[in-house]
Amino acid sequence: MLVEGAVRITVAEGRHSLQLSVVHPPAAVGVVGALDGLERTATAIAETDAALLRIGRDDLWAILAPDPVMMRGAVDAAAAVARKAAQAEAALLLSQPQRLAGLLLTLADQGGRVRLTQAELAGMLGTSRSHIVRMLGAFRAAGLIATSPGVILVLDRDGLARVDA
Repeated sequence: MLVEGAVRITVAEGRHSLQLSVVHPPAAVGVVGALDGLERTATAIAETDAALLRIGRDDLWAILAPDPVMMRGAVDAAAAVARKAAQAEAALLLSQPQRLAGLLLTLADQGGRVRLTQAELAGMLGTSRSHIVRMLGAFRAAGLIATSPGVILVLDRDGLARVDA
């Protein structure tokens, strides 16, 4: 359980890695491995100084078994991991511009701001920073976004949702 700080979640295959998310407290980290006891499905890397609470599998089950509310929370956390994996698989069917548009819509706060670097976006999509720069330029030219150092501002949510290949 992440109690303090920020943790980047990645998956890797050979020399390639893909950033899935950056999580902030309170966040369950390592849910799948804690529940099934098998090898981890992702890597968690501290982005900042972080404090985590480690609960071993046996201790976790001892806490969950007698408490339906806690069990429901664990099941919900595991379901969220499964849903995110299914969404990532479905996203592979989309073009890079569609994936970037969807990511910007997902990450934008209520004011439409996304506070990630181009390199971080590239890591999340498994592509190069230069490709992100070109796609953001096209989105900016189409009036879908505005950019300033460290911030992407979503101007047209409906337009981003309709981005084609």
